[in-house]
Amino acid sequence: MPCGICDKNISPQKKLVCSKCNYEFHVNCTSIKSMANLKDLGLDDECWNCDTCFDKIHKNVTSRKKNNLFKADEDFTDLKSEIYNLTQNVKKLTDTVGSLKDSVSFCSSKIDDFSIELNKLIKNASEQGGKINILENKILNSENELFSFKTHSNSIEQQKLQSTCKIDRIPKTNNENLLEIISSISNKLNIKMAMMTYAIFLEIKINTKGREKL
Repeated sequence: MPCGICDKNISPQKKLVCSKCNYEFHVNCTSIKSMANLKDLGLDDECWNCDTCFDKIHKNVTSRKKNNLFKADEDFTDLKSEIYNLTQNVKKLTDTVGSLKDSVSFCSSKIDDFSIELNKLIKNASEQGGKINILENKILNSENELFSFKTHSNSIEQQKLQSTCKIDRIPKTNNENLLEIISSISNKLNIKMAMMTYAIFLEIKINTKGREKL
């Protein structure tokens, strides 16, 4: 089977097979560049994904996280609405209890009947109050989970932005040192960069005589 990038035949010793799309690739045609780099990154060649499939997987994961975040916001809104309704019911019950207490003082002959009804209303009000406490706890837990999710999501995005640097359209020279090129560019742009561990070329097909992505 030809390489999925350069369309040339591949020897068994120099190929990687994407576990997602099952296409075969020259190792040096991928962003990995060599089997040694694959091992250094702690990757397994049997579970390796090509650049195209990796990007699709990352987009699907990001989309699911956003959908979960929107659902959490909707649940939070529903909980607040339910608490408001329960609060209104408790207020009405409290007003009713007050009216019954006033009636008892003027209707001594029906004290027993009013007392029974009053106890029922007090019990109902107590149950409603218990439901409010439960819902308030649910809201508090939802807020904490939502805050934790947003914090974790932001942390992942920041780590991704800080750990990767792509530079396009740099003329290629013989025996060039990628780390020295990146360091030189950052010095000229007066950009302070963290310590770099490695740099690789990402080969891209283009119509003109351009070059790889650094």
